[in-house]
Formats: sequence, C-alpha cells, structure tokens
Amino acid sequence: MRSAFGMEELLDDVTWRGFDHSYINGLTVRVLCSQCEVVGINGVSCHEIGCPNQPRACRECGDLVPHGEVCSCLYPLED
Repeated sequence: MRSAFGMEELLDDVTWRGFDHSYINGLTVRVLCSQCEVVGINGVSCHEIGCPNQPRACRECGDLVPHGEVCSCLYPLED
C-alpha cells in the first residue's frame, strides 16, 4: 500500500508526463488529460497519438521534455 507521501510523488510524476487533470482518489491516482482520452496499455497510462500534452523528445540529447518547456541542454553553460 502506498503512503500519502507516495501518492503525491505519483501524482507529480503523471502530471509531469502531461496528464494535467489527474487527482488522488482515495488510495489511487485517477489519470486524466485535458486534451485527449487516456488509455491504459498493460497498466501504463498513454496519451492518444498527437496529443499536445504529451512530452516530447529533445532533438539534441533525446531526453523527454514536458510540453511547453525547453530542454536544459539548450541553455548555455555558465562558468
């Protein structure tokens, strides 16, 4: 069983992955997206293809970047 603290971490994770209408419902996290119908495939929540909330892969380093944010590899290094 997850603690309340673990549920908050899980909610933060699914929110980072673009499921912006997600919330804690008792001992579970209800995963919802404002832009598409969420589907569960083998227990993994997935966006529809083309959903604007889905994180994108950075063209430079390949890391996943949340919608509307810029990858940290694109910022100039400061000495």
